[in-house]
Amino acid sequence: ERNPLATAAGGWNLHGALASTLLAMMGPLLDRMERFSAFLAEQSVDFPVKVELGVGLVFLVAGFGVLAWYFALRRSIAAAADCTREACKIVLRAPTLMLFPLIEVLAQVAVLAATSWCLLSFLSAADVKPGSMEIFGERVLGLYRSIDWTWGLAAGVLCYVFACMWYLEMIASLRSFVLAYTAASWYFEGGRSLSVAPVLTGNFVGFFYHLGSLALGSFIMAVFRGIHW
Repeated sequence: ERNPLATAAGGWNLHGALASTLLAMMGPLLDRMERFSAFLAEQSVDFPVKVELGVGLVFLVAGFGVLAWYFALRRSIAAAADCTREACKIVLRAPTLMLFPLIEVLAQVAVLAATSWCLLSFLSAADVKPGSMEIFGERVLGLYRSIDWTWGLAAGVLCYVFACMWYLEMIASLRSFVLAYTAASWYFEGGRSLSVAPVLTGNFVGFFYHLGSLALGSFIMAVFRGIHW
């Protein structure tokens, strides 16, 4: 269990860091405003007092609005900071997780390449029909060819496209499972059972114990994603 004093101290440190960040961001803005005012003074541009008061009032209201927004969301910000802190601890404990996005991209590229090759091979076996063109009043056949589309051929292309979407959703499901498995191992086991290579361990567990659930979920996601597109 966490120490309440440590949690409170961490929260105050977080708020102090955010306040310092906001002040650091406002510093360059105030400096630019001062330079702009000096430039207007050099150009002998004199705004009416009401305009200056109006602009100042707008900035004042905006500042209080940002402050109120921060206080309203401070619990969510603290929770997000805790999640980020724990995620950094997991990544430092298992540095191979930093290669996970690259592995996912390579898997997606491999799926796209394989399905594209299979689709082109399928289309290469389809029937073709010669195209005709009229040249000097005579119709010439065979200058170019086009695929003779049938319902069966169209259904086969759609199956290959859906298979590609299904495989891509499967990769996304495995990625989510590996991350959830790693986070659960870290949280519930205190990091004791966290593997040195959690990507391999998570994929092994997902393939051998949860492949059916992942495949069914990926199928449903592929169907709804296809409808959405």
